[in-house]
Amino acid sequence: MRSPLLFLVAACGRVAFDDVVRPGDAGADTAADAAADAAKLCSAVTTTDWMASPMPTDADKKYTVSQDGMVVFDLVTGLTWEHTPSTTLVDLAGATAYCGTLTIGGCMHWRLPQRVELASIIDHTFQSPVVNQGVFPSTAIDTPYWTTTVEAGSPLNRWVINFDNGNTFFQSPQTYHVWCVSDGGTGTLPPTRYELGTSFVTDHQTGLVWVRNADVTTYSQTAGIAQCANAGLRLPEIQELETIIDSSRMSPSIDPTAFPGAPPAVFWSSSAFGPNAGMVIDFSNGNIVNALPTTTYQIRCVM
Repeated sequence: MRSPLLFLVAACGRVAFDDVVRPGDAGADTAADAAADAAKLCSAVTTTDWMASPMPTDADKKYTVSQDGMVVFDLVTGLTWEHTPSTTLVDLAGATAYCGTLTIGGCMHWRLPQRVELASIIDHTFQSPVVNQGVFPSTAIDTPYWTTTVEAGSPLNRWVINFDNGNTFFQSPQTYHVWCVSDGGTGTLPPTRYELGTSFVTDHQTGLVWVRNADVTTYSQTAGIAQCANAGLRLPEIQELETIIDSSRMSPSIDPTAFPGAPPAVFWSSSAFGPNAGMVIDFSNGNIVNALPTTTYQIRCVM
């Protein structure tokens, strides 16, 4: 990994670097960016059920680590993460209480992340754990991490994420890991999230433009990537598909007005899981799992 670039910033020094080793990436933020992000650490957090920012693809992820090594700033989403989460397994109440009383650098604005927020740091260019291991070296793979997102079928269930493989599923309350997040957002929703066209839908939350009606033909992962490319589009990464999951719905777990006629089916992403598998999302319930790339599923292309 290339050498980190150091910034000495009032109240919070930071180390800035790219997400992964990618020759040619600039990777460094400016001192002004560093100062602005440092100021966010003690700003009030929001709890709106969405993330008003782009969902970074694996190639676009960029982080900085505080000089004291306590927190990680995500330069794309604006979220701030514990650098080294607790290794203690706790139930949902214990996870909520842990984040609610957490103090880092004199700041106490911490909470459990939403599903889409925790998914934003998954990076399938790494394996077991599927995060940038230079940025998050202490990520546990023995059991999943809590999110605060409720599963539509039961108010007792919560979505959890397994960083061993990036799979996302819901569970009844058990004991899992906890990873706290903070942010400095306003919590202001856009007037209308989706702008609907005949063939495409624009998501004002993420800036992505989706094919509105899913292709009912099934493809292998490679064929799905080629099919989208032939249309001048691309097959989305799994974290991009994650953003259009509507956890308040089941069968399908997607906005039926924005995406009419969406079948409760499994869809390919372009994300790989190691050399012999890819990542898919089940729009009947929102589960994310890995699958053999030769298996055929539906696709939804994105610009």
